[in-house]
Amino acid sequence: MSGRVLGWLVGTVAILGLVAGLAGCGSGQIAQTAQMVSTADGSSGSAGPISVLNAQIAWSGPVRGDAVYQPGQDAELQTTIANSGDTADRLTAVTSPVARQVRITGRTLLAPDESLVAGSPSALLPGAAGIRITLSELTEPVRAGLTYPVTFTFEQAGAVHLVLGVQNPPTPPERS
Repeated sequence: MSGRVLGWLVGTVAILGLVAGLAGCGSGQIAQTAQMVSTADGSSGSAGPISVLNAQIAWSGPVRGDAVYQPGQDAELQTTIANSGDTADRLTAVTSPVARQVRITGRTLLAPDESLVAGSPSALLPGAAGIRITLSELTEPVRAGLTYPVTFTFEQAGAVHLVLGVQNPPTPPERS
């Protein structure tokens, strides 16, 4: 799939998501940022030509108590980051008040019409590069059904503020 076609596809998906969000009469709107957020399939947002799509906190392990992750544990993010612009940009930081730090490993530079995929290697789109984003040393329990603020910062485009939910695994894990 060519970069231009992928860029068009990502742009179309983002526009459809925005239209669907507007049709919801403001449900899911974050008052502080006025961005539309739906956590059913992950949260999406953009800054200029950079889009963060279907972002969520990945989960597949057993649940102990009422939390998916306990304080002190690490949690991976799952998302696609796309650059539909004509110039390269770089993911410089990811922050969240629920993590002492966020580790970013892998490629952070997005060439024009390129995507980075965080999460399962099997989720990689043809031509997409892999990246790993880890919320390290969680400061509070992370529970399914709740949302958590995360900010993605890019060198040129600036910040994308999202509120992420916890991924629904394809098969519910056993409770321990």
